[in-house]
Amino acid sequence: MFKCSDRHCKGSNSACDVHDGACKGGCQIGWKNANCTERCDGKYGPGCSSSCSARHCKADDAQCDHVTGSCDGPCDAGWQGDTCTDSCDSNHYGVNCKSLCEERHCNGEQLCHHELGYCNGGCLTGWTGLTCVEAVTGPEGNRYYIATIALAVVAAILLVLLIASVLWHFRSRNSQRNNVARQFISSTSDDRTEAEPSGLDSGSSYVNAGQSNEYEQLDVLNSPQNDYNKITGV
Repeated sequence: MFKCSDRHCKGSNSACDVHDGACKGGCQIGWKNANCTERCDGKYGPGCSSSCSARHCKADDAQCDHVTGSCDGPCDAGWQGDTCTDSCDSNHYGVNCKSLCEERHCNGEQLCHHELGYCNGGCLTGWTGLTCVEAVTGPEGNRYYIATIALAVVAAILLVLLIASVLWHFRSRNSQRNNVARQFISSTSDDRTEAEPSGLDSGSSYVNAGQSNEYEQLDVLNSPQNDYNKITGV
């Protein structure tokens, strides 16, 4: 003895044939066969018309819910959401979209593929491989590093030249100031020299004058007239 309540018929529990139990109005969503006792396998929806393969459920015995189509288990790498139809955003990839594209060295706006993490636009300079995590080696890599070192050396030389130019500018200004100060002091000294008579020349004139007077006195005392006066007693 069967019961219509054991079926998944559309409508009320009485919507099945009393003789063979077949559902008169078809099955509820997610169920199939005449009696609506078998659920969809690998499919879902009304009449099991939709395939679970349209979802990105991680493969297992029951890929998606036979009624709603949601994944019973986790999603495949690169997908998220109840139905696993939403891809990871542009900066995430992998299982549950937990891995970061920025850990790669990808070139371009959409950094890496949402499933496997490989770089869509290729790698930045100096990196290689699908995921751009391998440093370039060999001549190509050497050229990259040589170019980087050369740029660093040029930048250092320019910085040194800039510092030297600034120092030279300040020293030049200080030198000009010192020259102006020396010229001012020299001109002031020359003006004083011209305004005052030489002490040595003035002193010399006085000495010569004194010596002249002494000679004159000696000449008067030792004159022939004086000698004659001494002899004659006059």
